[in-house]
Amino acid sequence: MLLVFFAFVLHSVCVLTANVSITVFAPKNPTKRLFALESHAINVEYVNSNASDVDSPVAAFKFMSKGVHLFIGPVYDFGVAPVARYAPKWNIPVISPGAFAHSLNQKKSFQTLTRVHTTFNSMAEFVYMILQHFGWSKIKAVSDRFGRNDIFIDFCDLAISSIHQMVIENNEKTYVDYEKYEILREPRNQMTSHVLEKINLKFAAVKSVNITVFAPKFPVTRLFALGKIQIGIEIAQEKIQMRYSRNLVLNVSFVNSNVSDTDALLAAIRRMDNGCHFFIGPVYDYAVNNIVRYAPKWNVPIVSPGGFNHGLDNKKIYAPTLTRIHATFNSMSKFIALLFQKYKWKRLKTISENFGTPEIFYGYCNLLIDAVQNQVESKDFCFDKYDIRLDRKEKKLNMVKHVLDEINTQYGGMLHSYCKHIVEISATIFLHIKLKLPKCFKSKSLSFRTRRYVLILSWI
Repeated sequence: MLLVFFAFVLHSVCVLTANVSITVFAPKNPTKRLFALESHAINVEYVNSNASDVDSPVAAFKFMSKGVHLFIGPVYDFGVAPVARYAPKWNIPVISPGAFAHSLNQKKSFQTLTRVHTTFNSMAEFVYMILQHFGWSKIKAVSDRFGRNDIFIDFCDLAISSIHQMVIENNEKTYVDYEKYEILREPRNQMTSHVLEKINLKFAAVKSVNITVFAPKFPVTRLFALGKIQIGIEIAQEKIQMRYSRNLVLNVSFVNSNVSDTDALLAAIRRMDNGCHFFIGPVYDYAVNNIVRYAPKWNVPIVSPGGFNHGLDNKKIYAPTLTRIHATFNSMSKFIALLFQKYKWKRLKTISENFGTPEIFYGYCNLLIDAVQNQVESKDFCFDKYDIRLDRKEKKLNMVKHVLDEINTQYGGMLHSYCKHIVEISATIFLHIKLKLPKCFKSKSLSFRTRRYVLILSWI
């Protein structure tokens, strides 16, 4: 309820957008009293100010010419300012439940203005008292330009400006470093992390690190499925945060890369727009190949348990910011190259299964064979590749028979009768292996077998 005291014949204009209740206090009896209630006529008119700094003064000029005695409102600060500047010339009092702005506190300019609500000055004085009490000398003001539209547009800006004005007025007493950061239609889910990074780094000496983890969500049977690795990363994040909680904030987000070189790259570009500092993954080699080409331009390090491709071994040219934490195809290919060099083998037939090791990624076997070829191939070396493109319903026994018929006879004569010594190599981890061949091994061939491919080495 708005309480107003009237001591004369009153013609008032309420320039408000909300319902206003007016109560007039005056004695009814005796009627001869100077301010008796029955001797006054009160005329109240309502005007829609439209929360506009134009409509409000236009309406004020209109009713001033009609002989108005009192303005109640406007509420919108930019509407109050022009009306309150003209009101002293007309000798008309202005009463407003709004007018929060710091500048409206200057009574010399707004002599007839009365504000019946707490203003931004109260908040600014309170903030300055806190600064003095704790000895703080830095302020970062964050305002949402389009926030609090339920009151009026620019409400937040005027509140921040009041604090800034208070800092300026008292700057001779205490130096305060003031800076303003305005949020322009920024999505709410991005605003928090963005503000933390901007404020913590500059004003609290706290480094905010944004980490993006790329991994396929489905199928869950994959070696590096998102559901398998997320728990481990969250535990690591918690431990690091506890150890460096005073000056480091880790923001980890998980992205489903879908085992796609396109999806992973698009996700990486979007994350860079949000200010990402560090990539974990992707695992899929073709996705890693795409991202590592952009990462040096962004100056973003990449740590991946994948990236088996031998081409990524040249860090200076292809992947200066990539760190691979798993053994790569180069480990196995170098071991095979040493065998060729020792026994002077000159012919190589590789056999790969086109759909092998889908639990890691499609094309795994092909990239592995390419690494071997890159390591051993030379001018006087004969290299041949054979892809097994099987129907998924075909039995493995038929595959073995097919390999023996098509390859062994052509490349090793009766090779299958001599290949009695088989060396097993893990299809997922390649280590430096010291191989001691038995004395009985004097045949012209050696066979290496993994879970998904067979590698046959022979010489003439």
